[in-house]
Amino acid sequence: MFVHFGDDMKRLTIPIFIILILGISLFPNLASAQPNEMPEWVSRIIQHWSNGNIDDAEFFYAMDFLANNNIITKSSFKNQLVKIQKISDTEHTLVHAKNYRVFVDSFPKDLDLYYSIIDDAILFWGKNNVNFILVDDQHMANAKIFWIKEMDGPNDGYVVQRDRIEIGLGTSTDGKWHEYDKKSISFLLKHELGHFLGCPHSTDPQNIMYPKYNEYTKYDHLPVC
Repeated sequence: MFVHFGDDMKRLTIPIFIILILGISLFPNLASAQPNEMPEWVSRIIQHWSNGNIDDAEFFYAMDFLANNNIITKSSFKNQLVKIQKISDTEHTLVHAKNYRVFVDSFPKDLDLYYSIIDDAILFWGKNNVNFILVDDQHMANAKIFWIKEMDGPNDGYVVQRDRIEIGLGTSTDGKWHEYDKKSISFLLKHELGHFLGCPHSTDPQNIMYPKYNEYTKYDHLPVC
């Protein structure tokens, strides 16, 4: 699978489905995928997606369909995405995007806990019309999340090199390591995703971009980025 998403998003629109069927029908000689080759009609679909004409959920589900039917390979798909990513890096097109592909590094011990933290962050930013879609391969991602047992610096979260997000999981200020609770880590992830989106710190204590965490605060004021 290229992407994780809920059942309500697992559907192709008619235009995308027609394109796939026509492509397979009109180019039967390309029905067997080659390791580093991408059919021209598939490349056009990818270009439409990169221009914002196809939403991420439809696009990645379509690419997954093509891979499962051996029309494309993951290697050819990755190569095409790398080309597009280089162009977007140059043009800095991600600043105004509303859909982002996110890779999450291997979870620590409690999988259910961290899945719920990720889901919570996605739902939170969805209220602000930002869609984060989880992908399995970091080469496909606009943002990459990594869990750090304990940060070396004064902060518990950082955005590094524009697309790498590091989240601290605990502290040992008293000489013994203590893991942060779910609410603390959830705050850190939402907060750093805000910085990834270009949101500055807020002076509103109930805003997720407020620079200091308080366990008694709901942080239900949406930021303006």
